[in-house]
Amino acid sequence: MRRLFALLAVLALGACKNDCQKICDEMAAFAEECGTPWDREAIRECRADQANRNRTKEARAACADALPSLRDEWACEDIEDYHSDDGNDDGGSGDDGGGDGGSDSGAS
Repeated sequence: MRRLFALLAVLALGACKNDCQKICDEMAAFAEECGTPWDREAIRECRADQANRNRTKEARAACADALPSLRDEWACEDIEDYHSDDGNDDGGSGDDGGGDGGSDSGAS
């Protein structure tokens, strides 16, 4: 019975992600496919940065628009640049240079 409750709790929490947090999951899955997996902490940080309390209504709407086309618009090189950006911008990736776990992802 406890296992069932735990499973339901996990499923319920997973269903409560906003579209910006879903982008974190999609980017992490894409990074895995590209051979540059994110660790759990990076995914947690991204989700926390993208929580509703940190996103305006307009930003969440932009995430909803960007989510379906993420894989069409990003290449493995983009994910590698995004994931490895630690504030030392080499100017070549064209990203926002934030490197903070995705606080601006999906807003463009």
